[in-house]
Amino acid sequence: MSNSPRFLSEGMSHEEALLSGDPFKQCLARFAVSDFADRMTDFINAELQRGTEVATLMIAMARFHISVHASVAAQTMALPAIETTARMYQEMVGESYLVHVNRIHQQMNEEEPA
Repeated sequence: MSNSPRFLSEGMSHEEALLSGDPFKQCLARFAVSDFADRMTDFINAELQRGTEVATLMIAMARFHISVHASVAAQTMALPAIETTARMYQEMVGESYLVHVNRIHQQMNEEEPA
């Protein structure tokens, strides 16, 4: 085990995910360690410092992600596959969003001094 941060629900490090046999974990790990993640963090922090309301930022981020996801689907998939992908996307948001929020809240609480 390495000392790098954990980012998957299974507690894998980035390196472990990159070396795993799971292509989804590998791709997620590449996203997490890319400059994209850093640039997105910088953008979010800049918006907050600019005074953008959190609700506005959250809606704009969701719309942006949906647009990017749909554009990639439209350019790379046939319509029947896009329809299946859209349903899977909705299911993943419904199943994963609050689970991830709760996990982050738990991690934040563990980091707070007693």
